[in-house]
Amino acid sequence: MDSLPNYVLLKLGRNYSRPIRLLSACLVALWIFYIFFLPSYFNLNLFVLENREMIESKIVNSFFIFNQFMDQIIICGLFSFILFLIIENRLRYIVLIVTVIAFIPFFIYNTEFYIDVITILSFPLILILLVLEKIYRIKIVSDRKLSLSLFVNYFLIFLIVISIYSILISGLKIFGIIDLDGFPRDYLYNMFVLFSRIVPYVILLLSFSLIIKLCLVQLRYKKVEVKSLIITPLLQKYQIMNNNSYVKDHFRFRVNWRVFFIVTVLLSIIIPAIPQIPTINPENRYVGVDTFWYVVWTRSFNDTTIGDIIHNAFVEQTHGDRPFSLFVIYLISHINPLSPGDTIDYMPLLLTPISTIVIYLLCREMTSNKKISHLASFFTIFSFQTLIGIYAGFYANWIGLIIGFLMLLFLFRFLRSHTRNSLLFYSIFFIALIFFHAYTWAIFITVTSVFLVIMLLKKRYNRKAIVIALIVLSSTVIIDISKDFMLGSSGGVREDLKLVKEFISYNYLSIFEQNLVRATLITHGGIVGNGVILSLVLFWAIFRTNLKEPNDIFLLLFFSLMSIPLLIGSYFVQLRILYDIPFQIPFAICIYYIYTMTRNPIILGSITLVIIAVSIRDLTNFNFIPQ
Repeated sequence: MDSLPNYVLLKLGRNYSRPIRLLSACLVALWIFYIFFLPSYFNLNLFVLENREMIESKIVNSFFIFNQFMDQIIICGLFSFILFLIIENRLRYIVLIVTVIAFIPFFIYNTEFYIDVITILSFPLILILLVLEKIYRIKIVSDRKLSLSLFVNYFLIFLIVISIYSILISGLKIFGIIDLDGFPRDYLYNMFVLFSRIVPYVILLLSFSLIIKLCLVQLRYKKVEVKSLIITPLLQKYQIMNNNSYVKDHFRFRVNWRVFFIVTVLLSIIIPAIPQIPTINPENRYVGVDTFWYVVWTRSFNDTTIGDIIHNAFVEQTHGDRPFSLFVIYLISHINPLSPGDTIDYMPLLLTPISTIVIYLLCREMTSNKKISHLASFFTIFSFQTLIGIYAGFYANWIGLIIGFLMLLFLFRFLRSHTRNSLLFYSIFFIALIFFHAYTWAIFITVTSVFLVIMLLKKRYNRKAIVIALIVLSSTVIIDISKDFMLGSSGGVREDLKLVKEFISYNYLSIFEQNLVRATLITHGGIVGNGVILSLVLFWAIFRTNLKEPNDIFLLLFFSLMSIPLLIGSYFVQLRILYDIPFQIPFAICIYYIYTMTRNPIILGSITLVIIAVSIRDLTNFNFIPQ
């Protein structure tokens, strides 16, 4: 087998030994290097909360390689020269003329607007030209001098390099060597913040992805040409460009999935421990915002009779919406020799590995694909459930999600196999979910009921099995209402009606964008603002879902649950629904599809490293709560 450096050089593109192609490759490398500094060139406007009002704030970044003018001149110059190389015929000279004309207003009026426009549009413009050349065979671009394969691979390699650099910076802070507020600057995180501005609109599209998908299916059914399906043929062409006899016969990537699973479980214990490290949290403050409240809620169980404990759990504490979760947290906090507060704050070290295992089992049941299941399990460590669960201290919600995912696991298994054991465990976990976290139960019962009705109408499963599943679902509602009537507590139905009355109103429609920005980019550390995960999930939802597959329908229904709260709901409700959606499953399906289409491990590696780097940066930058 040949060496890895030769393989990497081959992946960068074949036959780049000619001087003009080598020059193009060097220019692209230098240009992409400068592009990574783009967030330093622009003032980022964000809505922030101040005195309970949303105001617009600017984040000014003043770091440059040389200075702002010189850096942007270099970017624009490289952009113009690359266009001059790849554009054929006399159009290349028009590029130079347009570039000169664009610089004239800058020198005359001393304004940075025009040069800013050229800087920020340079990368997408060249990418669009290369894509159009591959799909539509336009005649103005020459593939002999710069190919799409070379361009994309260079960009991915720079992503890998800068992600490793970001992980090293976070590692230096973990070991107490540097402070992230000072030098060196984390360029990947700067790009991540800039890219996160699209997240509110991506989520808006995701909430209506089922409707968009139905429209696309209808257009294709009527034999109307749909240009939006450009991505699949582009990936196919990219695979042809990258696949060759060298890669096929001499270099293969193999993964021992048992070892991968063990590494996943170990990381699921190590990653949540990062905020607890003394160099990150020197004053040993609470990491989870709600840790204090769980200490208060479970303290009422001390030195009381069994009757008082039951009354406190089912009625007094948090209106009795999570009694089983409080029992579990109380028992764990007293088994551990640490103080109850520290034990509760360390709950993510236990909940994260359990979540990874449960997601693996659920994804394996839904997709019947071992590789996708392992990927979904791995990305659960860096998912919204984990990161927000650590930051906000959503322990009962987190436990409720684990119970809910187990319920879905046995639901899908029962619909396929019709076994009594599957029905039994489905019923047990669904009923238990009421007592672990009533709000999570309300979300799961909404999605599950609509899904089962659709399956009944489409006749996708055995009719008798669907009816039995619906009967079990209906019985949980009866149990919830009966519990409230007998104990005087506030269960899922009653609390949801209160939430609808308090946080759902047409008055929010006029400020729905600000609420969405607040839910995704501001509150809870802006962890939801991960444009990489959500953009790939949106791609999967619109282009790769199959409305004949029950699993795809179920996930699309989960996304559709967001549509009403996004438009007429408070940011509080929006975030709670976003937290309960298992984005890691469609994300794993999407990146596995992209990898199988391109057969390029650089793509999978770059996406994985970006997610890891950003997540570790978040974990080292929490605002801790005094005990």
